[in-house]
Order: sequence, then C-alpha cells, then structure tokens
Amino acid sequence: MRSAKVVLTTDLMTNEGFFGKSIHEAVNSYVISPDLKEYTEGIECSYTSELVREGVVRVKYTSHLKNLQKTISIVHRYSFPLLHESREIGYIVSPENPQATSEILIALGDYKKNYFNIAVHDSSNYMMSCDVLVYNQKGEIGHYYMPESDFVSPLPIKQASIVETRDKEGRRVFRTMVELGDITEPQDILVGYNASGITTTETHQVTPENPVVISDVPLEDNPNLIPGDWLIGMTDEKNRLLLNAVARVEAEVATCTA
Repeated sequence: MRSAKVVLTTDLMTNEGFFGKSIHEAVNSYVISPDLKEYTEGIECSYTSELVREGVVRVKYTSHLKNLQKTISIVHRYSFPLLHESREIGYIVSPENPQATSEILIALGDYKKNYFNIAVHDSSNYMMSCDVLVYNQKGEIGHYYMPESDFVSPLPIKQASIVETRDKEGRRVFRTMVELGDITEPQDILVGYNASGITTTETHQVTPENPVVISDVPLEDNPNLIPGDWLIGMTDEKNRLLLNAVARVEAEVATCTA
C-alpha cells in the first residue's frame, strides 16, 4: 500500500481485563462505538445454527439495538482466522426496526470443528459487539471457552499503547508498545498482525533491565498492508494473551493539485 492510515475500532485490550471473565465478556467491555453510546441502551446478540448437509453449517446471527433513538447503518462482519476469509453484510436499522439478522453457510472441509469471529460495527466502523463462536460437524455452535491459565498471560503490564508516530528515520509508523512490570528473567514476547490471508509474527526479547517491546508497522510504501480489519496481538512465550486490539487499515487518497 502506498500510504495508509489506521484507526483503532476497539479500545486497547490488555491481559488484566480478561482475568476472571469469559472471552465474550472481556472483549465486549472494550467496545468504544459512539453510536452505541449515544443512540441506544445497549445491544443484545443471539445466534442459531443447523446442519444443512454433511460438513455444511447454516448460521443465523441477530443483533438488537435496545431503545434505538435514530436510524443508523450497521455491519455484521464475520472473520475466519484459520480459513483466511472474511464476510460482511450491511443493514439499516431504525427505532421501528432495530433488529438485523444475517445468515451464512460455512463448509467445514477437513476440520472436525472450527471457530470464527462475528462482530457488529457501526456506521463509523467502530465495534459495537463481538462474539467468538465454535462450530462442529454436527452443526452445533457455541461460545469459545478456554481456561484462563491457558489463555491469559500472568506477566504484569506497566503501560501499553498503540499509536501512529514516526520512527528514528522519520517514517510514519503504527507503533505497538508494551512495558512489562517486574520480571525476573528474560522472556520472549510475540507480536502478531493478522488480516484476511496475511499473518506476520515478530519475536522480541525483554529482560529485567529492558522490559519494553516496540513493534513498528510502516504506513508508507508497505506492500504487506491491505485495507480492512487487522487483529493486533501480543502474547508471551507460551502464547498467552498480553494485549489485543482491532484496527481498520484504510488507504489514504492522494490529492491532486492543479
């Protein structure tokens, strides 16, 4: 991409916010949609599934904006990390009709079970709600659950940020930074960037003397960037969550001068 801009569509999620919560509860506590805050009293989401034929599951997902005050547009956005695929469907919702239901077919292929993310976004692309759902060959579907000890890193975070800035060479970059608290030995920290079909991972080592991780993504002349939603994740060496965020990458349009 010749030139890009990046906007966080959720608040910055850290491991502390996941302690004692399900993935669903934790992720939805980081929602920052202005439309959800200003025009509704919250959102309720539900889902159903059925086996259409062997290996093919039909999923219906319904969002309901409670006490919606004005007509807005929303998007149901499905993403399948293991399939490198995403789908999205737009809707107009109103005080008279605040509900939207999307329906998709999923082919399992060689997987006995798989998972996907389904998020509702507002007209400015901020996330309003998110679910991580698992489905299987029987057509059954449910929330994705993982023991906290397997999913959330116990390493303390002193501070964290994701911002656009400039590196030492003066290039525009999208910077993910984490400073860990008290650590007693060197640790490998993994930083991952995931979009449909593109996954990159970096390994950084922190020490008690230098507990800071900085990862920069160039925003100009970067062939690895594509427009769309990107999941930014940071984990410890056991692949347990330290930090997560969802960002929207958009191409900047050059202006022509006469």
